[in-house]
Amino acid sequence: MEGKHANFGNGTEVLDAMESAQRYNVAIEHEIVAALGPPQETPRVLDVGAGGGEFAVRMKGRGYDVTCVEPDDAQRVALEAKGLTAYASLALAEGPFDGAYMVNVLEHIQDDVAILREIHDRLVPNAPVFIWVPAFEALYSDFDFALGHFRRYTRNGLRRAVMLGGFDVQQTAYRDSLGWFVAFAWKVAPMRSSRSVSGGAVGLYDKWIFPASQLLDKAASRGFGKNVIAVARRR
Repeated sequence: MEGKHANFGNGTEVLDAMESAQRYNVAIEHEIVAALGPPQETPRVLDVGAGGGEFAVRMKGRGYDVTCVEPDDAQRVALEAKGLTAYASLALAEGPFDGAYMVNVLEHIQDDVAILREIHDRLVPNAPVFIWVPAFEALYSDFDFALGHFRRYTRNGLRRAVMLGGFDVQQTAYRDSLGWFVAFAWKVAPMRSSRSVSGGAVGLYDKWIFPASQLLDKAASRGFGKNVIAVARRR
């Protein structure tokens, strides 16, 4: 899951900062659960690109049997220290699984359709999948480049990739509508390449802007947002 470049700070620093975004993370957690269904129906799930385990820990706490796929050695050790099963690649994960989710991962993978097909092959028929990615190439900035993002998605672009991966798409929608304006301001602001993402800044965004953004999302979900989701099922 290699990206383009890295000179803005590493992904671990961003993951650490994002731990301050509790409202944001809870919102994504709820989206994952809504897509997958209760653990009684979808017991064994794949967390693809699990990072430090923010969502794997949450899903395990809800009663899901979570298997993580994380290529970074240090992150994988951290996952195992949290009592999670973690593999370096999908090829090593023993399936089949009842569902899967990816949060801010697909944009890091050059051949996104290929990884979706790999996920498809490890799922039971009709298994649910949830994907959360950054939206709109117009927002692509130094920050995306340095984090190794190959692209940002539109609803149609994400739908196409997921369908080519072998899934029937049930829903696509934009999320964090106010975040679109924040991301655009970041892109055009002077001296942006010298800035880093701090937990304090993320915390302020999470406390004041994101709750308002969630309210606006109900009206803007088909038009714009900083992120886009897809809910699908294995064909």
